[in-house]
Amino acid sequence: YYTEHTAPFVSEAGYDGCPSVSSLKRFLDAKHLWPWQNNAQWTFHSTNMVGDPYRIVAMVNQVKESFGQSPENLEDFILASQFAQAEALKFFIEMTRLKKWQRTGMIWWNVMDGWPQISDGVVDYYFNRKLAYYYIRRVQEPVCMMVDEPRRWRCRVVIGNDSNEDARGHYRLWDADTGKA
Repeated sequence: YYTEHTAPFVSEAGYDGCPSVSSLKRFLDAKHLWPWQNNAQWTFHSTNMVGDPYRIVAMVNQVKESFGQSPENLEDFILASQFAQAEALKFFIEMTRLKKWQRTGMIWWNVMDGWPQISDGVVDYYFNRKLAYYYIRRVQEPVCMMVDEPRRWRCRVVIGNDSNEDARGHYRLWDADTGKA
C-alpha cells in the first residue's frame, strides 16, 4: 500500500511493536509475562478491549513475515517485534519522502501510549522508547539517504535534503552478492 497509494497526505500510520520487558513487568503479573497465547492479561493490555487478541496476533504475524517465524521466548519476541515495527515505520516515511511534491507528509498514530499496553506506540506509557523511535528520528532528519523499492532489478538511491542549507556527505554502494563496489 505505501509504495502505490496516491494520498497527498497520510493522516494516520502505525505498526505494532511490543514494549520492553521492564515495562511489561510493570503491568503484567510475573506468571502472565509469557507466553502470549491464551493470556488474559496480554489480551486486556492490547489495544482491543473486547477480549479479542487480534492486535497481538497481527503483531505475531508481522514478526513471522519479517523473520520467517515467531520467537518462542519473551526477550527475543520483544526484540523481533520492535525490529519489525521500526523497519515498517522507516519504510512508511521513506515511501512518503521519495514522492516529495506528490506527498506532503504523515501523522503518526500512535507516538505514545496513554495507558500500559501492547500497541503501535513508539514510546510506551512509562516513557520507554521502542526501537522505532530511533529509526523514525533518523529517517526524518532533514538530510537523509533512502533506497526505493526495487523495480526491474534496480534500486533508486535518493538523497533528500529538506533543509535550507547545502549538504555534503559520503556514501558507498556495493553489490551484496559479489561485494563489488
